[in-house]
Amino acid sequence: MLPLKSQIRYQRPESTSILSVLWNMRTYLVLILTPIILSPILFSFPQSQNEAKCGYCVIIMAIYWVMEVLPLAVTALLPLILYPLLGLMKSDEVAHMYLSDASILFIGGLMIAVAVQKCKLHNRVALFVLTIVPPQPC
Repeated sequence: MLPLKSQIRYQRPESTSILSVLWNMRTYLVLILTPIILSPILFSFPQSQNEAKCGYCVIIMAIYWVMEVLPLAVTALLPLILYPLLGLMKSDEVAHMYLSDASILFIGGLMIAVAVQKCKLHNRVALFVLTIVPPQPC
Protein backbone atom coordinates (compact mmCIF):
# COMPACT_ATOMS: atom_id res chain seq x y z
CA MET A 1 0.00 0.00 0.00
CA LEU A 2 1.31 3.46 -0.96
CA PRO A 3 1.81 6.04 1.78
CA LEU A 4 -0.43 9.08 1.88
CA LYS A 5 0.95 12.48 1.00
CA SER A 6 0.77 13.54 4.61
CA GLN A 7 2.91 10.57 5.60
CA ILE A 8 5.73 11.36 3.19
CA ARG A 9 8.42 13.52 4.74
CA TYR A 10 10.66 15.59 2.55
CA GLN A 11 14.01 16.31 4.07
CA ARG A 12 16.44 18.95 2.98
CA PRO A 13 19.87 17.70 2.17
CA GLU A 14 22.01 18.15 5.23
CA SER A 15 25.13 19.21 3.40
CA THR A 16 24.25 22.32 1.44
CA SER A 17 27.51 23.98 0.59
CA ILE A 18 27.90 27.68 0.12
CA LEU A 19 28.75 27.08 -3.54
CA SER A 20 25.43 25.37 -4.23
CA VAL A 21 23.58 28.22 -2.54
CA LEU A 22 25.50 30.79 -4.59
CA TRP A 23 24.88 28.80 -7.78
CA ASN A 24 21.14 28.82 -7.11
CA MET A 25 21.23 32.58 -6.50
CA ARG A 26 23.48 33.41 -9.48
CA THR A 27 20.79 35.29 -11.39
CA TYR A 28 20.10 37.64 -8.50
CA LEU A 29 23.78 38.05 -7.74
CA VAL A 30 24.62 39.02 -11.32
CA LEU A 31 21.63 41.36 -11.45
CA ILE A 32 22.63 43.20 -8.28
CA LEU A 33 26.43 42.96 -8.28
CA THR A 34 27.12 43.88 -11.92
CA PRO A 35 26.21 47.59 -11.57
CA ILE A 36 28.04 47.76 -8.25
CA ILE A 37 31.22 46.13 -9.54
CA LEU A 38 31.22 48.26 -12.71
CA SER A 39 30.54 51.54 -10.88
CA PRO A 40 34.24 52.59 -10.85
CA ILE A 41 33.89 53.10 -14.62
CA LEU A 42 31.66 56.08 -13.88
CA PHE A 43 34.30 57.84 -11.79
CA SER A 44 37.58 56.77 -13.39
CA PHE A 45 37.37 58.88 -16.57
CA PRO A 46 36.75 62.51 -15.56
CA GLN A 47 37.80 63.98 -18.93
CA SER A 48 35.30 61.84 -20.87
CA GLN A 49 32.41 61.57 -18.43
CA ASN A 50 29.64 60.97 -20.99
CA GLU A 51 31.61 58.28 -22.81
CA ALA A 52 32.27 56.48 -19.54
CA LYS A 53 28.57 56.60 -18.62
CA CYS A 54 27.58 55.25 -22.03
CA GLY A 55 30.20 52.50 -21.79
CA TYR A 56 28.88 51.62 -18.34
CA CYS A 57 25.37 51.15 -19.78
CA VAL A 58 26.63 49.13 -22.73
CA ILE A 59 28.70 46.79 -20.55
CA ILE A 60 25.81 46.22 -18.14
CA MET A 61 23.48 45.45 -21.04
CA ALA A 62 26.02 43.08 -22.61
CA ILE A 63 26.46 41.16 -19.36
CA TYR A 64 22.70 40.95 -18.83
CA TRP A 65 22.22 39.73 -22.41
CA VAL A 66 24.93 37.08 -22.17
CA MET A 67 23.90 35.85 -18.74
CA GLU A 68 20.16 36.24 -19.53
CA VAL A 69 19.55 37.72 -16.10
CA LEU A 70 16.53 39.62 -17.35
CA PRO A 71 14.37 38.80 -20.35
CA LEU A 72 15.99 40.14 -23.51
CA ALA A 73 13.16 42.60 -24.13
CA VAL A 74 13.59 44.08 -20.67
CA THR A 75 17.35 44.30 -21.14
CA ALA A 76 16.82 46.13 -24.43
CA LEU A 77 14.75 48.75 -22.60
CA LEU A 78 17.42 49.49 -19.98
CA PRO A 79 18.65 52.64 -21.79
CA LEU A 80 15.18 54.14 -21.30
CA ILE A 81 15.92 54.04 -17.57
CA LEU A 82 19.69 54.39 -17.40
CA TYR A 83 20.32 57.25 -19.84
CA PRO A 84 18.07 59.76 -18.03
CA LEU A 85 19.32 58.58 -14.62
CA LEU A 86 22.95 59.07 -15.63
CA GLY A 87 22.23 62.39 -17.34
CA LEU A 88 23.23 61.23 -20.82
CA MET A 89 19.98 62.10 -22.57
CA LYS A 90 16.55 63.35 -21.65
CA SER A 91 13.87 60.70 -21.38
CA ASP A 92 11.84 62.09 -24.29
CA GLU A 93 14.92 61.95 -26.54
CA VAL A 94 15.56 58.31 -25.63
CA ALA A 95 11.90 57.41 -26.12
CA HIS A 96 11.97 59.14 -29.52
CA MET A 97 14.89 56.90 -30.53
CA TYR A 98 12.89 53.81 -29.60
CA LEU A 99 9.75 55.00 -31.36
CA SER A 100 11.19 56.13 -34.68
CA ASP A 101 9.26 55.46 -37.88
CA ALA A 102 11.51 52.56 -38.86
CA SER A 103 11.10 50.90 -35.46
CA ILE A 104 7.32 51.16 -35.57
CA LEU A 105 7.31 49.76 -39.11
CA PHE A 106 9.46 46.82 -37.97
CA ILE A 107 7.27 46.16 -34.91
CA GLY A 108 4.14 46.34 -37.07
CA GLY A 109 5.59 43.82 -39.52
CA LEU A 110 6.44 41.46 -36.69
CA MET A 111 2.92 41.77 -35.29
CA ILE A 112 1.44 40.89 -38.67
CA ALA A 113 3.79 37.90 -38.97
CA VAL A 114 2.76 36.64 -35.54
CA ALA A 115 -0.92 37.06 -36.43
CA VAL A 116 -0.43 35.13 -39.69
CA GLN A 117 1.24 32.29 -37.80
CA LYS A 118 -1.35 32.29 -35.03
CA CYS A 119 -4.31 31.84 -37.39
CA LYS A 120 -2.25 29.57 -39.70
CA LEU A 121 -2.87 31.76 -42.72
CA HIS A 122 0.44 30.66 -44.23
CA ASN A 123 -0.84 27.05 -44.31
CA ARG A 124 -4.10 28.13 -45.92
CA VAL A 125 -2.29 30.09 -48.63
CA ALA A 126 0.05 27.15 -49.31
CA LEU A 127 -2.88 24.72 -49.60
CA PHE A 128 -4.73 27.15 -51.88
CA VAL A 129 -1.69 27.41 -54.15
CA LEU A 130 -1.42 23.60 -54.24
CA THR A 131 -5.05 23.33 -55.36
CA ILE A 132 -4.46 25.79 -58.22
CA VAL A 133 -1.10 24.47 -59.44
CA PRO A 134 -1.31 21.17 -61.36
CA PRO A 135 0.34 18.22 -59.62
CA GLN A 136 2.58 17.37 -62.59
CA PRO A 137 4.94 19.71 -64.42
CA CYS A 138 4.07 20.74 -67.97
